[in-house]
Amino acid sequence: MKEKYGKLILKKRVEKRSKKYNRSGKWLCQCECGNEKIVSDNYLRTSPFASCGCLLKKNEKDYNEEIIIKIKNNIKIDVNNCWIWQGAKHKQGYGNISYRGKPLLIHRVSWVVYKGKISEGIKVCHICDVTSCCNPDHLFLGTQKDNMKDAVKKGKFENRNVVKVRNKLNFEQVKEIKKLSKQGMKRKDLQVKYEVGRTCIAKILTGRSWNVNWTKEV
Repeated sequence: MKEKYGKLILKKRVEKRSKKYNRSGKWLCQCECGNEKIVSDNYLRTSPFASCGCLLKKNEKDYNEEIIIKIKNNIKIDVNNCWIWQGAKHKQGYGNISYRGKPLLIHRVSWVVYKGKISEGIKVCHICDVTSCCNPDHLFLGTQKDNMKDAVKKGKFENRNVVKVRNKLNFEQVKEIKKLSKQGMKRKDLQVKYEVGRTCIAKILTGRSWNVNWTKEV
């Protein structure tokens, strides 16, 4: 049986791989649709939906049905009904999948194939807070602001961004820093006054830390 990758069947090698010149090998392949195409080793190795290009021409409904099958074959369902992605993952734990020839996050693709398109600038957020989950019922659409509000509500923002600063500062001092900065005090002077580092002051003034509801009055 001939070796097969996605919809491509290997026919013969047309160019050898060269480690010396950092060049991948080339193969002549025949697609299930009948077309022939020369592709690289890297393409075959990294493209689960390898084809001559016919996949990209499929209508959206048929293509999405294939992706749904791919998702169902690559998940484990845990006790909370999270669909834990078993394929490639981003360094932060988000699943990766190839969709129409492009690498995308699996939870975004899951939303597209099960619920519909995502508008530009809109994020797909997790209700369950499990980064590798792609259950469409555990997802919701929102802006970056919505995502941050959800993180604050769950305590994620506070845990990751505030606790380190609280070693030296309290709520009142943070309010003072914001107030003095608005009045024109330079960041260098704020560092000296409160005996903290440049990064600490920068995060406070740019909203990367201590950016929760009780600071709105500042």
